[in-house]
Amino acid sequence: MMLRDYRLALLVPGIWLLSSTAICTADDTAAEGATEGLRVSYQSYYTTEIEAVIEAAETAGKVQRYSHARAADNGFNKWLKGGENALKPPQKAAVEKGETDALVFGMWWSSVGRWYGVTGEKSSMNLVALWGVKNNPEFRLLWQTHWATLMGHIQDKKDRSFHALDVVTPHYEKARKLLEAEVDFVNQQHDRRVVVIIPVTAAVLDLRAMVAEGKFPGLSEQSELFIPGTWNAQRHIRMLTAYCNFAVLFGVSPEGLSPSVDHLNYRAKGGPLSSMAGITAEQHKILQKLAWDTVTSYPYTGVQKK
Repeated sequence: MMLRDYRLALLVPGIWLLSSTAICTADDTAAEGATEGLRVSYQSYYTTEIEAVIEAAETAGKVQRYSHARAADNGFNKWLKGGENALKPPQKAAVEKGETDALVFGMWWSSVGRWYGVTGEKSSMNLVALWGVKNNPEFRLLWQTHWATLMGHIQDKKDRSFHALDVVTPHYEKARKLLEAEVDFVNQQHDRRVVVIIPVTAAVLDLRAMVAEGKFPGLSEQSELFIPGTWNAQRHIRMLTAYCNFAVLFGVSPEGLSPSVDHLNYRAKGGPLSSMAGITAEQHKILQKLAWDTVTSYPYTGVQKK
């Protein structure tokens, strides 16, 4: 069993916050090649659920946390359009100096079709990878895919997030292939997996199928997974997303963790304040297994079960 120090660095406008964590990797689930002194920067997507999972991992003996840090959003248009402004100056400086080991990118418009045609060598994905490896040969860019909501306009907005799986799935299969092609382009230049994918879309599609087939206790309709009239996720998808993030970042299974989330709240843009309370222990167990199975069965995560 290997113990390594983990320092979490997150961007608040004008301020870099550092926290220390030690990660204990389980022999039977760890990804190989993880580096010591892991320093992580979050680009837009960072939630209190992720923090709760890390704290639960501490309790379980997988992660030991010494202090906390928070993250703030960065404008997605600058990122998706590529160029030198893809990262804010303090974040870019840390990446270029080799002070960032992992940059986690997660935005609602993360699919290649939303990149304004800026792909290949001009894409932000490629530029950030080049900045990162310049002074850090172990740098990784973790790309989180979108929640599996409907892409496109439906006249009845109350139904637009809950379109049938047989319509939604082909759309995301196409998006997955486009993203994998961009990831392959970057990684082939470096002869290793600089960019890995956090497969949230695949995990959510499987969760939606479980609900539709009556195999997820406590939920009977897929619409219960989303906030009505929006593409925003409710608590179960948010929790699944946190588990997927944790699994890819650390190469550690979230199975068996008991994150404390009932006191946490979230708010969709323009929506009411909602609570994370209500996820049962049985549901957590299912979400953890789903996250770990999805992550370890998808080669683009770089994580494998031993």
